[in-house]
Amino acid sequence: MKKKIAIITSAVILVSIVASLSRGDDVFAAVPDIGDLPKSVSIVSRWKLDEESGERADSGDGVAQNLTDVNTVLYGAGQFDANAADFEASNSESLTKADSSQLSLTGDMSFFAWVKLESLAGTPLVISKSLHTGNQRAYYFYLCGTADDCTAYGVTSGHTGMVFYASPSGDGTGQAQTGKTWDGTTGSWYQIGFSYDASEGSAEFFSNGESLGTATGLPNSIADTTATFLMSGYETGGQYYDGLMQDAIIWNTALTSSEVSSMYSTYIPSASKSKGIIIIQSLSDFFSA
Repeated sequence: MKKKIAIITSAVILVSIVASLSRGDDVFAAVPDIGDLPKSVSIVSRWKLDEESGERADSGDGVAQNLTDVNTVLYGAGQFDANAADFEASNSESLTKADSSQLSLTGDMSFFAWVKLESLAGTPLVISKSLHTGNQRAYYFYLCGTADDCTAYGVTSGHTGMVFYASPSGDGTGQAQTGKTWDGTTGSWYQIGFSYDASEGSAEFFSNGESLGTATGLPNSIADTTATFLMSGYETGGQYYDGLMQDAIIWNTALTSSEVSSMYSTYIPSASKSKGIIIIQSLSDFFSA
């Protein structure tokens, strides 16, 4: 009797795995080691954002750019086996770092993070280092909701999108912002980000390892300003991000499409249908034995 129960239990587990694999479901792994990420030597900062509150540690290999908690950013369940920072826009929550040479990027840069939005309206800033007061504009990356008018920046009307802004002068001269349609929704996890190529004056946008396209018209450099770096919101207030965020990373280089795709696969190994077929065959052999 016990043998029959064990066989039935094993069968249920195997059939469940087969069903998942045959659907092509992604298999979520742990947050990868920094050495497994593309161009790891060019990573400026990496914030896993797995703390329950307070200061968020920079786990990169460079000079630590730990983030200060403003208005108590708490935590929620992450995409992987750890916590994620839980930003509440209604409470004006953000994580900040005073001006530093490491985050004052003036050329190529890339930024990626895992996000799960609770709401999307009012063009929330994911990261920013820009201040109009005193002509301290530099860069920022924000999202567009379906009701936000971002058509001037390349986002299709009625769709969600991503936009990157850069100022080469600090005073607004030569500033530009451009983006791409995304179609992301609330309540789901995505790895989103951009890769800015200064020499080309362009930015390529990504969601879950796939390119959304490359947008042009950006300046060929970014001003080195004294503005504070923020994760969520603008330095003088407003445009706060609302939702979970995990494993946010900044590079001082432009990642290629193939590198971004490879990085996504590092987080989420593909589950092919052929593996499901192999398990089905193994299950058949198991019961015929």
